[in-house]
Amino acid sequence: MLFLAERVRRGTAWQVGERNRPWIAVSCMLLASAVLDASQLRATSASSQRIESATRRRPGNGHTRGGMKTLFVTPNAYGSGEAITALQMGRELARSGHEVLYFAESFTAPFLAESFPAQVYEFSNDPAETGRRWHSLLQDFHPSAIIFADYPLLFLTQRGRMLVQDENWTSVENLDAELFTLDHLGMANGPMTLSFGPPHLELFRQYLPALPGRMKTLLPCPLQSPTSTSVIAGVSFRYWEVPFALSYGRRQEIRDRFLRNGDELLVFHSVPTWASEFCRRHRLPNYAYATRLFESYFAHVGRPVVIVSVNGESLLPPSSVSGLRVINLGRLTTSEYDEILLASDLMLTDNRISISLGKAVCGLVPCVALRNSYRLPEIVERAERDLGVVALEMERRRAGSVFPFEVFPIWTIDDVNALGLFTENPIGRCIDVLEMYGGAETRNRLEQLLVGRTYREELRARQHDYVSIIQRLPTSGEALLSSMQ
Repeated sequence: MLFLAERVRRGTAWQVGERNRPWIAVSCMLLASAVLDASQLRATSASSQRIESATRRRPGNGHTRGGMKTLFVTPNAYGSGEAITALQMGRELARSGHEVLYFAESFTAPFLAESFPAQVYEFSNDPAETGRRWHSLLQDFHPSAIIFADYPLLFLTQRGRMLVQDENWTSVENLDAELFTLDHLGMANGPMTLSFGPPHLELFRQYLPALPGRMKTLLPCPLQSPTSTSVIAGVSFRYWEVPFALSYGRRQEIRDRFLRNGDELLVFHSVPTWASEFCRRHRLPNYAYATRLFESYFAHVGRPVVIVSVNGESLLPPSSVSGLRVINLGRLTTSEYDEILLASDLMLTDNRISISLGKAVCGLVPCVALRNSYRLPEIVERAERDLGVVALEMERRRAGSVFPFEVFPIWTIDDVNALGLFTENPIGRCIDVLEMYGGAETRNRLEQLLVGRTYREELRARQHDYVSIIQRLPTSGEALLSSMQ
């Protein structure tokens, strides 16, 4: 694209390459849905042909000879999930001959640039400069479609809010471009006010306005429901080819990397970067005690268990009991992350909104979201003694460490229900949500998920049903083009 080359010649320093990153405010960090991680979109040639055909039928502003021009905006300052979806969409559009451009926070810009090295531009650390870059991109690229991933995220940072200030949003309104937002979690279903963090540590509340009247909503599946619901409106689409699968040989290679013998079971434990960083900054010791909780649940399932915890650092201490080993892994490439997940016997997380749960379901891997519905006195009163002792020790180490959550450490069940993400959503039948201090009930279900043949077969049948629904959805490019006609 000529205007990109011209900016390089003029020495403009806002393509990917700015790495002067100050500490991002906790309020920006909390919403990151880190959830979400990359998987190669293997679009069929038939879907690409349908997209090309639909584009040729649509004349108008912002179109090149080969098709349309799409600008993706990825404003999440500390999470990759939404940008991953935008990346997959861009790949599909590019394969069909369309132009794509990304305006991204510096956290996600590098991995977007791996696929689109000349088409990724970064927000500036200076909000005013971000606004100027936004205005310049709109004028130079002149897109036919602008897709926000996700629009509500703009309101969580000062840089993002610059894009919707009157003078900058006027630049959008003056374009003959169609406006879209992805809605990964239900936040586009506003107006609403969201809180982030447990009540006693809450640092951030943000009002999210309703969408602009021109803006249409696209619903990425999973985690959004692939079928219409009464609470979230929009066009559902798939951005993966499912079901996921590894060859037998590759699966065995991955397992041999972590398991000492064929009798051991592999549990994939996923921790979002924003969650571990929140704990570090607020001195919450929860992950330092996680191994002791896991010992209570996994040490006696009848076969030895290896927990591979992907947490960016060494969050989980080693196990002191036989029958359980813990391996911490640092930052992985997206392909490494996906392969370990798909080679596992079980996925485990305390982030119920993790896209990795959707990936596990579509890979026919049993998966569990851990939650805590109880306060400390209730845990001590009702939980098994060893679990109650862990909770008490955690609380003594840092007052306020034990609290109810559905998405650790930011949201309760009421927060999640207010979003409507899992209301009438068939994926709920494919994910076991278990109490962190649930004792025998949690232990028995985990044993069923790992070695219970009957339960695993029943679960796989439900996962197959869900995958079949996903397979019938339009691809991201098909959904976009149909919404523009």
